[in-house]
Amino acid sequence: MSLTRKEEKKLIELAKRGDSEAMTTIYQEFGEEILRAAYGISKNKDDAQDIASEAFVSFFKSIEKFDTKYPIRPWLHRIAHNQANSFFRKKNRYITGTECFKNYSNEFEDRVDEVMMDSEEVKIMNVCMQELKPQDKKLLELFYIEGFSISDVAIVIDIPEGTVKSRLFSVRKKLAKKISLYKKGGQHE
Repeated sequence: MSLTRKEEKKLIELAKRGDSEAMTTIYQEFGEEILRAAYGISKNKDDAQDIASEAFVSFFKSIEKFDTKYPIRPWLHRIAHNQANSFFRKKNRYITGTECFKNYSNEFEDRVDEVMMDSEEVKIMNVCMQELKPQDKKLLELFYIEGFSISDVAIVIDIPEGTVKSRLFSVRKKLAKKISLYKKGGQHE
């Protein structure tokens, strides 16, 4: 089930009034995704469940503050990120904004490999993506693979939208150059 923005707004309004069915629907829609993100951070099933649970508790406690002009997804990811930091602060470990999404790229690469095993272009793209800085790779993954909008990426990574746009432009140029060099058999940067 994928909610439209109109459905999201209605669910938030109902949840703000304490409607448990609306809260359940929100959890069913985003619960697995947030758990996956938490697992990508913690690499531990029990820790991931704790982080995801706390993220939803925090989400519903602060739902009155939620502005329905924004989508739910990036806000939940941001809360999960903050919960992970709280969880790991006790262990003297800090999670960067893009570390939350390490698990998504592997899932995407697995799916691509299943569908396009013989595609040389995909293989070249994967090799060149691995050579990017982690924050550049994650920016591309959020925007192109996960389908986040510019404003959603800005919320998740906690940078201004203009910075997202300029970094995307810059990273695309870097990736294109790496692909070109790779195809020519030249040196990688």
